[in-house]
Amino acid sequence: MAKKVRVKYEKGAFRELRTDPGVSSDIDGRGQQVLDAANASGNGTYYMQSETTGGKGRHRVAVHTGDIQSMRSEAKNSGATLLSSLDAGRGQAP
Repeated sequence: MAKKVRVKYEKGAFRELRTDPGVSSDIDGRGQQVLDAANASGNGTYYMQSETTGGKGRHRVAVHTGDIQSMRSEAKNSGATLLSSLDAGRGQAP
């Protein structure tokens, strides 16, 4: 019978990883790729918001509609432009 393996997590290491500048720049790079793909669709203008939240220090990126044309396109097509642009953020960030 196999011996049980016990894993002990170091919670401080998770915080260190979440606040690492390299991780933040990777997330920003992926957000930029999604933004570029959305803007290249020709369905209006999109913009990116990047921030590090308080509390747990998580870094996040959001891509939003930036004008009435992109808002109408997202409403008409059930968000198809932004959803299809998500694939651009997968894989290697620049």
